[in-house]
Amino acid sequence: MISATTPFLLLGTIFVAVPIILHLIMRRQPKRLEFPALRFLRKREVSNRRKLKLRHLLLLLLRCGVIALLAFALARLRVQSTVLGSAEGPVAAAIVIDTTPRMLYRQNNETRLEAAQEMATWLLTQLPAESDLAVIDSRPVPATFALDAGSAQNRIDQLRPTNVARPLVGSLREALRLLGESDKQRKEVYVLTDLAQWSWPQGSRDQLEQQLSDLAGVSIYLIDVSADTPSNFALAELTIPKQVIYQGDSLVIETELHCEGTAGERKVELHLSAGAAALRVGLDGRPQNVNTRLRGSETVTLTAGESQPLRFTVSNLEVGLHQGFVKIARDDALGVDNFRYFSVEVKQAPKVLVVAPSPTEEYTEFFVEALAPTSLQERGAAPFRPQVILLDELAKQTLDELGAYEAICLLDPPPLDEETWKQLADYAAAGGGVAIYLGHNAAGKDGKTFNSPAAQQLLGGRLARVWKRPDDEPTYLMIDDYSHPVMTKFEPHRSRTFWSALPVRKYWHIKQPAAGVEVVMSFADGHIAMLDRPLGAGRVLTMTTPVADLKQKWNDFANSNGAWLFVELMESMVVYLAGGGSDSLNHTAGATAVLHVPASDEQQIYSLTTPQGDQINQIASKNAVTVSSTYAIGNYRLRRGGDEGGFDRGFSVNLAGEMTDLTRIDPEQLDEIFDSQPYQIARSREEIVRERTAGRVGRELFTTFIVIVAVLLALEHLLASFFYRGREAAPADSETPASEFKHKQEEPALAQGV
Repeated sequence: MISATTPFLLLGTIFVAVPIILHLIMRRQPKRLEFPALRFLRKREVSNRRKLKLRHLLLLLLRCGVIALLAFALARLRVQSTVLGSAEGPVAAAIVIDTTPRMLYRQNNETRLEAAQEMATWLLTQLPAESDLAVIDSRPVPATFALDAGSAQNRIDQLRPTNVARPLVGSLREALRLLGESDKQRKEVYVLTDLAQWSWPQGSRDQLEQQLSDLAGVSIYLIDVSADTPSNFALAELTIPKQVIYQGDSLVIETELHCEGTAGERKVELHLSAGAAALRVGLDGRPQNVNTRLRGSETVTLTAGESQPLRFTVSNLEVGLHQGFVKIARDDALGVDNFRYFSVEVKQAPKVLVVAPSPTEEYTEFFVEALAPTSLQERGAAPFRPQVILLDELAKQTLDELGAYEAICLLDPPPLDEETWKQLADYAAAGGGVAIYLGHNAAGKDGKTFNSPAAQQLLGGRLARVWKRPDDEPTYLMIDDYSHPVMTKFEPHRSRTFWSALPVRKYWHIKQPAAGVEVVMSFADGHIAMLDRPLGAGRVLTMTTPVADLKQKWNDFANSNGAWLFVELMESMVVYLAGGGSDSLNHTAGATAVLHVPASDEQQIYSLTTPQGDQINQIASKNAVTVSSTYAIGNYRLRRGGDEGGFDRGFSVNLAGEMTDLTRIDPEQLDEIFDSQPYQIARSREEIVRERTAGRVGRELFTTFIVIVAVLLALEHLLASFFYRGREAAPADSETPASEFKHKQEEPALAQGV
């Protein structure tokens, strides 16, 4: 679209007729003098006449073009890409401000968020009155228009970093949706950001494509408020292999230190809270009180772009909850990624009741040694305290006696009587864990079966038959769900060949798991290997092959090279059944935290202390407290009954690693995201004004027209000099052909110009 600032000056184009009129008036008709003797020169005369007409027409067009372009330039013509509203009329404008934690990066004693707020305040003063205004941040919530400019300004002033943030493309989509509801003809989006890569994830183009096509004509301005040359040391997310450890075991914490920008040396420290007091954390993510003890440190020297893994080991922890943090000792421009918080729980070695047929040694030797190696028992550092009883003694145990054990493991049991099944079900429902390792004894006798209603209360499905594999083609275990608490420790071992070191020749075939039962492991041939059935506050694990049956040779778990792997599997199963590892104690911001509480606890109200020191009452439901408001980073603590002898558990919340990643997006990627949609990037107010003016009223063509006029004038002068350069007069007594007389009489009139 073309518009003019002073349209009446376009009337100057009528002066294009002047050179045409002058050309017609001043044109002279040559006198015709016939020389019969020179008629053979007529062909030459026709050729010269054609050349003269062409030169005359070319100069005429150049002179007309000069006058027309001068008129266009003085009219201040502008070009607009779309049909837009008035430059001074109200618009629908959305100001999108990136509020991810990395916007706390400080330069010249100002954070990137403060710089964005200052720029947004100035933008409000530049928007026309009566405009529809919206201020949108990185929180994943619906946006609305502000009542007026004052409320929009108040919204800007109240912006704070958002620990649970969506990528900018999500906020931009929300802005486009909101602008589509406005009846204003012109629509503008201002995105104030540091242009970090994370804010524009893969698939952004597909997410924006439909909305941009539906909202044709919207103007998008990306305002870059990033630091000029960012320099930052950052800690990666913590890796804690065991969040629940047992007395005598060591706490292991792994992380990574990354350097961006300036190289240097940094000291990384691990601190543990001293006493039961909760660690206070400020809104900027830094710990505020110093009631901690240094339990480890490491000094690292890094170059720009380099990362260094770190590993801390802490031993001799007392039973109870332990919270702390890993920190970079020296602060820098972005302090929010200099701290990582953690929670771990130390428990007494759980008591495990191992139940087996006679002779118990044949069934339990391998299993007991796996849970509590003799060498560790002698040092008092065994992770479990197993006690072995005969199968016949199980029926004599009362529910209270069974409640003294954290887990009960049945090794190759035969079908039990209904009273025993019911007692085990009651034990599990009260919060206990039961493991059933099926073997050849499961075939039963005297009419007893594992498919009875009482037995099926615990098992995960009905037994069909014993499935036998050829001796030369054994199967092996495979993990179905690596997110299951039993399997998380095996995440690095995803290779199938790794588990093939544990050959299996026989197992019980379960055709279909019962409702609500999860398949945790399968065999390589597709049949079920392990089932997890929740039962009340507890759980039941069923494995369709025995632990170690040396006589029947169902598998080679005890004798194969992969025996250590099955030892790890059994340990993980018992930890899960005993309640360890069932609760995750370390989360990213926004995740739901679940802490289980004693099933026998009659008092259902607990006090949750947040990282800022606020205390919130929490109501337990189904033997668990669920905390969904985990937006603040730091350590949380859940208590009841006082500091001594009462309930005391907790968890920690950290930022996701990408929230503080300063890596910038490539311009080519932005072009790909917006595709054919025009957008502008600006870093200063002057650039914003220039781009916005161009968007609203178009780009002026004055300079362009003036340059073209100058070029045309120069070209006209050169052509006129070339076409009609002076010729020396012919001698008076020379003979001049008639055609030459004719040309020479025309030349003065043409050479005079206009």
